[in-house]
Amino acid sequence: MAKKPDYQTLFPTTAVDLAGEVGWDRLTLTQVAAAAKSDLGTLRAHFTGKDALLTGFGTYVDRRVLAEHDPEPDPHPRDRLFDVLMSRFDVLNDHRAGVLAVLDDLRRDPLGAALQAIPFERSMAWMLEAAGIGTRGLRGRLKIRVLGLLYLDVLRAWRRDESADMAATMKALDERLSQAEQLANTFEVSGGGRRQAETSTEETPKETDTAETAPPAADAGSGPKDTTRDD
Repeated sequence: MAKKPDYQTLFPTTAVDLAGEVGWDRLTLTQVAAAAKSDLGTLRAHFTGKDALLTGFGTYVDRRVLAEHDPEPDPHPRDRLFDVLMSRFDVLNDHRAGVLAVLDDLRRDPLGAALQAIPFERSMAWMLEAAGIGTRGLRGRLKIRVLGLLYLDVLRAWRRDESADMAATMKALDERLSQAEQLANTFEVSGGGRRQAETSTEETPKETDTAETAPPAADAGSGPKDTTRDD
């Protein structure tokens, strides 16, 4: 008995690869179905349109990266994140012509690009999880946003990097991760100073009734703003 095709992978990868030949903007769903040796009915049963196919390609990339990286405790999450993101670029390289075509056309299609914003953030969250970095709460959301900006910046280097070993991409990624790490360390030091100051204020005995009615320094705006974030 013939094995049933994995349409969740087949259709998105076919669409992106075909975009490398005809362009993403000019690509039609009929062409995708034919290239996948299927039909429009089957394609519609799995995807609602080209935007969904593009989201599906992102999911395919996520799945390939996650299959290679099981999250585990790591004293050096920055190095693990580097490996995770380079694995992502490895997958993109397997479909390089199509990915470049998609990126070029999305630059002229702000609506299409906007529709990929939420799926892109989900992908970045999965990359952090694969690196063993938590994404819960407001700080987790901040990490996802920062990683997204970092990734898009390195993606520009990847677009220009035609070397087999992606040396320029690795260099750009290493530099951006180092900058992010330094920024996080700066925030941690600043936050530690704030916590120490607050503890000192709380432990100071109140001497007079006047002191009890005076506004705290932080409320008056004299203290540093709390910019603490996790590494």
